[in-house]
Amino acid sequence: VSFRVPPNIIPKQEIYCICEHNDIIKVKRNGEHIYTKEISNKGIVKIVLPTVINKIDGCDFTKNNSNVFTKGYDIDFFKNVENIDDVICKVQAQENKLIGFKCPLDFIVEPEEC
Repeated sequence: VSFRVPPNIIPKQEIYCICEHNDIIKVKRNGEHIYTKEISNKGIVKIVLPTVINKIDGCDFTKNNSNVFTKGYDIDFFKNVENIDDVICKVQAQENKLIGFKCPLDFIVEPEEC
């Protein structure tokens, strides 16, 4: 299992992930079935995320001043006030360096793999 974690600005943010298996077993005495019992086994991992100190090269389309990314654009402002439908934000990717972007909640990301 793998997952991606967004940039973290909260000090020592903790995430708990659980692997869980549930099963129903038959309890027997002297070879005879007496009752069934539900059992559960869990593996729990506590992940402590580091705080991002420097802003990440990228674009935040939710506000003009981003806490996480180097560039911020309030896309609603551009649409409603400036009458601009599309905002282009250029990010120059570099080897071994994080880049990213943030869209408003009601937007769709394309292509899906982004």
